[in-house]
Amino acid sequence: RSRPASRSEEEEQENRQMRDVHIAITNDDGIHSPGLRAAVEAVADLGRITIIAPTDQQTATGRGLTGNKQSRLERLAYPGGPSSLEAYHCPCSPAQVVRHAMFTLFRSEKPDILISGINYGENLGNMISCSGTVGAALEASSHGVPGLAVSKQTDIASHHNYTPQDWRGAAHFLRKFTTLVLSRELPADVDLLKIDVPDGADEQTGWLMTRTILRLLPGFATSRRGSWWPRKNLKATRTSMPWLWKNRLR
Repeated sequence: RSRPASRSEEEEQENRQMRDVHIAITNDDGIHSPGLRAAVEAVADLGRITIIAPTDQQTATGRGLTGNKQSRLERLAYPGGPSSLEAYHCPCSPAQVVRHAMFTLFRSEKPDILISGINYGENLGNMISCSGTVGAALEASSHGVPGLAVSKQTDIASHHNYTPQDWRGAAHFLRKFTTLVLSRELPADVDLLKIDVPDGADEQTGWLMTRTILRLLPGFATSRRGSWWPRKNLKATRTSMPWLWKNRLR
């Protein structure tokens, strides 16, 4: 009679499955953004990676399909990434780049997930619809690809400039939720996850699944109705994301 698999064997099997996945990564800050590189490094060992990003800054383009629609995705040598990594860029909005890729690079085989980020600057309240980071993930979801949009809180001056940032906290949550999405199916009524990571967050920072507020409030929104920010030393409750994932994901 066969013995049950041990915990280590189950983890090894899950790791083998992860290595077979295809991860697409984009952003709205341009292909040379340090935030994009942080995203690549965060998931480099989880599967095969294809970068599809705008050539330059495309902040606040939403899901607009702008740019020269006759442009091609140009391949780019991306130093420092895994040997299997392929990188492409196009002078279009993030959503248009994703759309291009779905009908060309990914025509025969779509990626298992599209990660958009890590974005310079948080996306809050009704301003979320302006985000090119979110727009790219929405475009992917319209083609049946689960989306994960990740943004890091920064000062406004950094929204259009590649300022030095400590990406470790945002990279931790990006990897955490990427692993969850890849190992479980999103609920039928969920197309993407939007993660906003406050400046100074780390692996010990708590997090919540929340709803968007109707307008952008000054400072952190910490009310029960719309708590956008993870809070340090947060105790898990029935409204915490672990509970929602456990009970809603198949």
